[in-house]
Amino acid sequence: MNRPPIILIGMHRSGTSLVAGLLARSGVDIGRRLGRNNEALFFRRLNRWLLAQGAATWTRPLPFSDVLDDPPSRELAADYLRASLKLPRSLGFWGWRGLIGTGSQGWGWKDPRNTFTLPLWLELFPEARVINVERHGVDVAESLVVRRNRSLERSRQRFQKRRALYRFLPKRGELVDTPRLARRDPALQLWTEYMAEGRRRTEALGERALTVAYENLLQSPEQELERLAAFCGLVLDPAARHDLTASLDPGRAFAYRDDPELRRFAGDRTQLLEAFGYRP
Repeated sequence: MNRPPIILIGMHRSGTSLVAGLLARSGVDIGRRLGRNNEALFFRRLNRWLLAQGAATWTRPLPFSDVLDDPPSRELAADYLRASLKLPRSLGFWGWRGLIGTGSQGWGWKDPRNTFTLPLWLELFPEARVINVERHGVDVAESLVVRRNRSLERSRQRFQKRRALYRFLPKRGELVDTPRLARRDPALQLWTEYMAEGRRRTEALGERALTVAYENLLQSPEQELERLAAFCGLVLDPAARHDLTASLDPGRAFAYRDDPELRRFAGDRTQLLEAFGYRP
């Protein structure tokens, strides 16, 4: 981990997984063990631990500021991260290939939690480059609610299957996944928290940060991919560029516009959306 990393931030369901995938296909090492959303499990675990030090979670991230604002807590957390990034533990990110070099064009990781833990990561990697991915809040909110409801149904089914066991054994883990995201309005409020924090951090970084709009990436892939490649110092051959842009679906941009109910929801929240430069 001698080279400065590329750190992806941005709200969940905003397109960070897509950007991470594009970087990986362009030659950036984003980790050996990945979750289903292109999140490096190694850094996701560290970010979860960091948030927990402030009694925060990804759905309620604001309390983490208590850690950043308390010098002793911040110093100890940063020291723990430094130790965690050394061998042998860092093999959880690199795998054994990390001992001999990966031959990649760079490295980095994606985790929306980075949006709030970024100040600590920048203490360890002061030359890191940061990509902030943004997406229309209504599409993000709807995606969060749909995913949460699907997860709730799976949790309910598991609970019913194992219900008799709870007479003898305690239940591990949460009973219901992300209750804050049961409705669109709380989900949209969470979007504003990530948007405000992401913009605050990227503005402070100046040229070391790049903001990528999900909709622009889908509708103008050639131009946006060129921006990404230049920012990350990537060299793409024409064939790879064609394959990457062909994999993007412009129809997913502003998907809420195809749903009358979501259009009404957006129209009733014009002021909130316009505060971040989005139209209903």
